[in-house]
Amino acid sequence: MPSWSSLSPIITRPGDVAALATAQERHAITVEEFTMYKTVIVPVDGSRLAEAALGPATVLARRCDAEVLLFSVVDDRRRQDARDSYLGGLADQITGVPVKCLVALGAEPAVAIADVAREEDRAVVCMSTHGRGGVARVLLGSVAEDVLRRMIGPVLLTGPHTRPDASPVAGQLMVCLDGSHHGEAILPLAAAWARQFAMELYLVQVLDPDVERQLRAAKVPA
Repeated sequence: MPSWSSLSPIITRPGDVAALATAQERHAITVEEFTMYKTVIVPVDGSRLAEAALGPATVLARRCDAEVLLFSVVDDRRRQDARDSYLGGLADQITGVPVKCLVALGAEPAVAIADVAREEDRAVVCMSTHGRGGVARVLLGSVAEDVLRRMIGPVLLTGPHTRPDASPVAGQLMVCLDGSHHGEAILPLAAAWARQFAMELYLVQVLDPDVERQLRAAKVPA
């Protein structure tokens, strides 16, 4: 087990896959359904940020023998042909896995993403997040955050500087906990993910320094 100092860079490095999240606590879906993926859904909107998820999504699809579904939402039918052409261009760049393209008409991307994930068999959503918080997140909004609230299956989030060759299925899988039952809801999925892809599983909890000192003084394991 690495020391805390060796784990810290892994936590803060923005170029790596950022998070694996699930709403399993609220829905009766088995771990087997989560991990036997047949479709990796990649929502894109024409931005470089959204396209950052393509690399990790393709790696995951290859490992799972799954297909990639490039998905986009437009709010005007007149934009549909252009978006179809855009998805076709992205599909041409993906090799080694089957690729499908789908453009949906709607005003709420998060709703459309969650809906298509429910319709696809054993799907995982892989998408980018801008990685901002606080006021910036409120002003800009966060489709990724909205998708997390609506999904009943797993969502793989990538940071804004994710490398094209970044792999979500190699090396170490770190689970960040906060001591709550809600936070622990990710554990069955994380354990299944680690087993399926032969990854090392690390459980990490970040403590406030004052709290840590109090625990040590009380001789309680941190």
